Amino acid sequence: MSEVYPPSEDSYLIAKHIPRDLKGKKVLDIGTGSGLLAITAAINGGEVLAIDVNEFALKATQRSADQFGVKVETRISDLFVNVKGKFDLILFNPPYVPTDENDKYLSTEMQLATTSGSDGTDLINHFLKEFKSHLNTSGKVLMIISSTNKIKDNLENKGWKEVDNAAFFFERIYLMECFK
Repeated sequence: MSEVYPPSEDSYLIAKHIPRDLKGKKVLDIGTGSGLLAITAAINGGEVLAIDVNEFALKATQRSADQFGVKVETRISDLFVNVKGKFDLILFNPPYVPTDENDKYLSTEMQLATTSGSDGTDLINHFLKEFKSHLNTSGKVLMIISSTNKIKDNLENKGWKEVDNAAFFFERIYLMECFK
């Protein structure tokens, strides 16, 4: 479905680090896209809320949850706008590609899923201002960033830790972790 961000290397990088035992844990998947992370967390026992600004993504996520026989609540939300409560795990694979002139060839949904301002950090910066108020005391966040953003050092200075990374022809993506 061209309106939904398909699972890619960044999605799989987060998925392989989702804890295997999430029984009784509340999980928030922000920008769920295809739902890969939400479904993985639900299979691992999490009580999952998957949010996205893209209605097509939420429908795709719900179809996948039904196919896998797991429960995932889906909701339209721009970051935390329609989210209440606190979570034990927040998963965030944000749009991190800098906006450029080639974006005009992408659908609106794919632009929202991949690009985020002139340096690719607009949505990440907004998330960083709000996430702690939605994280349980012992909770953690898993978030993808890119070497193209040049924010890794800044995040590490604020307590974020690199968990894993993968290199590609034009960038390196990092899986970053932060505890409350």
